[in-house]
Amino acid sequence: GGQRRQMATLAPGETGHYSLDATSCLTQRYLHVELWDTGREAELGYAGKADPMLMLRPLRQPEAVYNQYSPAKWDWTPFTLTDLAGYRLLRSYHHVTLDLRGCSGSHFYSECQQGGQVASTLEGCRIDQQSGSFVIGVYNVDIFLAYPLTFQLRATCSMTPPCPAPDVDGREC
Repeated sequence: GGQRRQMATLAPGETGHYSLDATSCLTQRYLHVELWDTGREAELGYAGKADPMLMLRPLRQPEAVYNQYSPAKWDWTPFTLTDLAGYRLLRSYHHVTLDLRGCSGSHFYSECQQGGQVASTLEGCRIDQQSGSFVIGVYNVDIFLAYPLTFQLRATCSMTPPCPAPDVDGREC
């Protein structure tokens, strides 16, 4: 399991930042962060649907800026992980997985502390230099839809690749 946060609500255009001490995960391999849009209506269509974007960044707050000229249509702060498919498809469940084994892996993230400074390159980074401090960002995007977002978050760590659990009641796949 993991620790499920209480439900929170964000107004359209608001970003919530949540500190995550995942130091205990550094002995594991994967960090998995999940978001459930619990306020979503079950009906089809866009009426009443919020437009959440889940982000994860080591050490600092993740941010996203809409950029119509970017291939992804978004620009993110460096080393930010996001569930872009979940966002684009307006899913009620978003998740990001980070392989904590490291800096030389073929993963989206690696940001290590070196002498109190944040390294911006992967070179010279080792697992024992990694910090377990992350910031989860939840952005209730209001560019195309503008409804309040009520959601829950969960963060877990494991030695095996995590399985998405789209059921908010906690049933695992």
